Amino acid sequence: MCDVFVLHDIVEYTKSGVTRRVKVADFYNTPATQWLTVPLENHSDFSKIIELKIKTENWIDKHLSYIKTIYKNAPFYDECFGVLSTLLLQNKHETSLTSLNSKLIIDIAKLLGLHDIQFINSTEMDGLEGLKADCLNLAIVRNLGGNVYLCGHGGKNYQNESLFKEASIEVVYVDSMQILKEYNYSQVVSTENYGVSIIDMWMNVGLEEMKTFLCRLGETPINTKT
Repeated sequence: MCDVFVLHDIVEYTKSGVTRRVKVADFYNTPATQWLTVPLENHSDFSKIIELKIKTENWIDKHLSYIKTIYKNAPFYDECFGVLSTLLLQNKHETSLTSLNSKLIIDIAKLLGLHDIQFINSTEMDGLEGLKADCLNLAIVRNLGGNVYLCGHGGKNYQNESLFKEASIEVVYVDSMQILKEYNYSQVVSTENYGVSIIDMWMNVGLEEMKTFLCRLGETPINTKT
């Protein structure tokens, strides 16, 4: 679906976002969801993601224990849990949140067969100092020589599309939540609107079906209009 995936670590950390946490099913309160959060060292409210450090405590074992409780009866638990445990435990001494996120995203992308995508951190790019929001995104696409900017549905809330149009760059929005709702896969522990981590889909449908789903998604035209 994309040629280059940019990990946005140059921007300020947002507490309400998913930079250091993911949602999974809430085993004790279905169909609610539960956050699994990576603990951070004390930091400024204006810290950039690249500056965030992980607390050296046993958070990985706690997360794996909770995931096991939720998904132990899922049809693809045996396939998923061992691989997921390896991916997390091999990063147990990682102290950089940016590095942890990058490694996990890239490793899971490889498992899904997404070998042709180039991954890059925005901190590795020149000419982005002082830029924010759509101006920053535009500069990144230009820096990479791109002509399409593929972004999340939430970008509609702040994106000035005229800036991209003037630069002959097409803005394409992907509403992943809506896509998952339409896919409507069966869950061993139900959640609201499928707004959960990729772990949930992996446990419930398996890696091969996820690859098939991504192939179909890549072949489906995406509406660029609001």
